[in-house]
Amino acid sequence: MKVITIANRKGGTGKTTTAYNLAFSLALKEKKVCLLDLDTQSNLSLISKVNPISIDSFKNCEIKHINKYIDILPSSKEFNILENEINNMIDRNLYLKNDLLPKIKNFNDYDYLLIDTSPSFNILNINAFCISDIVLIIINSDFFSVSGLNEIINVIKQVQEINHKLDYKIVLNNFVKNRKYFESLNPILDNIKNYTDIRIPSRQAFIDNSSLYKATIDIDDVATQFDKICEVIL
Repeated sequence: MKVITIANRKGGTGKTTTAYNLAFSLALKEKKVCLLDLDTQSNLSLISKVNPISIDSFKNCEIKHINKYIDILPSSKEFNILENEINNMIDRNLYLKNDLLPKIKNFNDYDYLLIDTSPSFNILNINAFCISDIVLIIINSDFFSVSGLNEIINVIKQVQEINHKLDYKIVLNNFVKNRKYFESLNPILDNIKNYTDIRIPSRQAFIDNSSLYKATIDIDDVATQFDKICEVIL
């Protein structure tokens, strides 16, 4: 099983829609996926038609089924309680690995664990990095999104001292062809290590389908980019 964490220190870059659509892309390839929502905003849970759960239910790993291939451990609005508990642990960076994931029934039957994170470097997100094979850093073609890259990459490098297998890949979301800012940004991205050149297009369909609890991979140019992400994480 591979563990993929989707992250960025900045909010609004499209982490949740990327996690959700990537799960459905993998499901089309008959891969079994467990989604883990670590964001108190609970957007991944809500788009999956699942309400946030109590912190006790989260700690007991009360998995919800989305379809034949996709399950989710929903978010809790009480993560602050859990974070305080974890911060008092000796092995606080290994809570997910040692305490949470072993409670998931038939956990090793999943091909992928996809983790959606909050826009922060809290202890739950650091835990996610510690168990991940790859962090997908989702950026937009704007100054603030790109300027925060060094910060998250530095955190990943620190975690690599604990998790030696950890790698990261950078994916551009909300891409608009011929936008002047992107044209000036493109040479910069091309020189950034681990930039995948994957460009998820900007589509109103993402917004519309999210409100309808639907994935957006039925659009050809969107599906093509998510297929490229699948290739990166295989």
